Amino acid sequence: MAESAKLEFSFSPDWRFLRQLRHFVRHLVTARTSNQELAEHIGMAVAELTENMVKYARGAQAVVRLEISSGRPVIRVEAENDADPGAIEELTRVLAQVNRGTPDDAYLAALAAVGGDEPGSKLGLARVRAEAQMALSCEVRDRRVRVIAERAA
Repeated sequence: MAESAKLEFSFSPDWRFLRQLRHFVRHLVTARTSNQELAEHIGMAVAELTENMVKYARGAQAVVRLEISSGRPVIRVEAENDADPGAIEELTRVLAQVNRGTPDDAYLAALAAVGGDEPGSKLGLARVRAEAQMALSCEVRDRRVRVIAERAA
């Protein structure tokens, strides 16, 4: 029988939750997989996706989901919130840039952008792709945005 662990956390977008959420996810992934390095990467991915969500959120409720499935085996992180059309456009543009080329190339480009005059460094999403080795995608329905990061467990 395939086992899985699922977490869904709904909250008002607030920066104060990020550190605690990262630690909680790290402990959950470690307990489920016994892999400390994987837990660090998934904790970072959840924190980075949640940080973007809080930054661009419009509305009273945001949702973070984590699923660790041994059946496939896959780890999936989702961060979902309402956002303005401009923020949605920016996010889809940034994701397209971060998904271009190899993960390492995208990470190096994002690092270079931090020191440049290009708005939005893309560093957090590039870290998720390169360091956590996660595929990134985005789903948009009206003003509801869901950023998805997924990798084999």
